Amino acid sequence: MRNLILIIFGLIFLISEANGQIFTHKFHGYLEDDPVIFTLTFNRNNGKIFGYYLKAKDGIKRQIVGEFHKPPKVKPIVHPTPKYSGPIQTNNSNLFSLFEINPKTKVKKKRVSFNYGEQMSSVWTRGNNSDFIDINLFREYESKLETYQITEKQLIENEQKYEIAMFYPILSGENRNGINGLNQLIEQKIQTTINQFKQAAMKYKIEDAYNGVDLKWQLTGIFYTKYANDRFISLKVTMMDNVMDNQGNSLTETGEFVVNYDLQKRKIISFDDIFEADSEHLKAFSKVCEDKFGNPKITPWNQNPKRISLQFCEPQAQNFDNWIIHTDGLSFKLKPSESNLDPYIKLNFETIEQLGGRLKKDDVLSELLQNYFRK
Repeated sequence: MRNLILIIFGLIFLISEANGQIFTHKFHGYLEDDPVIFTLTFNRNNGKIFGYYLKAKDGIKRQIVGEFHKPPKVKPIVHPTPKYSGPIQTNNSNLFSLFEINPKTKVKKKRVSFNYGEQMSSVWTRGNNSDFIDINLFREYESKLETYQITEKQLIENEQKYEIAMFYPILSGENRNGINGLNQLIEQKIQTTINQFKQAAMKYKIEDAYNGVDLKWQLTGIFYTKYANDRFISLKVTMMDNVMDNQGNSLTETGEFVVNYDLQKRKIISFDDIFEADSEHLKAFSKVCEDKFGNPKITPWNQNPKRISLQFCEPQAQNFDNWIIHTDGLSFKLKPSESNLDPYIKLNFETIEQLGGRLKKDDVLSELLQNYFRK
């Protein structure tokens, strides 16, 4: 079966303590082929971690403990090539490991190590020490909401030819009209994907695509909230499947979709809602895009990066239509001509204005922009 990219997303909640060293994260993501939720509490004072994770398919809580590593007494490794003088790795005290506790024997089994940060990548060890799964963790924005709550809705189906397992967001609270509008939008997008998946799963035999392996077609999904306040919400839903025909061609259009939704006006947020009429934000996006892809940087892994066509960087709205709002700016998923390039760029609000973008300070982003420029 085609290996699924395992992505884990998180929602951070800071616990108010005098020392400010105890904090809890809630992570959404994939473990094996199943969507999961991790909830972990970190105590940086004593280096200890505790919590649990929950699989969508069985709903069983599995206990997790962990600890931060002591900083090793070694110097950072420096690449010998003069063109690249930065460290390949930095050794510090942010490295931590997680252990799963067997509920019967109480024996701890080491599962994963991470370098703590906004985005964390590693591998998860399964039953034996030679079986690994890729994991990517994304730390989430801390939501302080008064008029609604964000909860996970589970969708589980297990049929003879296919199985579906996903978490997706449902809002509940006071703002009924705005909440219902967003919930209907998300449900519609997810149901469209599910219908397409089921049609393909019933039409094609998995044995033809995977050489007789006893498997099922699978559709999985997870979400994470990038920013949320009582006026608007920005979130991403990622769905993946393994459906293909007997020539190995993908049959569905699953992937990720992003939603920036104005709960007050009950509409998708557009550039017109956040930029003034004379704003040159598209030129700002284009400039950052060209800087990234037009002048590829030398790295330890790529000493001779190639230049590519930059048509997808031209200042046109269709080139920047996959975007999401976060706590200090905007992020875009672009459409580079080479599929092996990292398609993401991120601009903070200050950079956007320096490059000619004019943000509306009294509209949907007013609270976010006030907090950002107050720092």
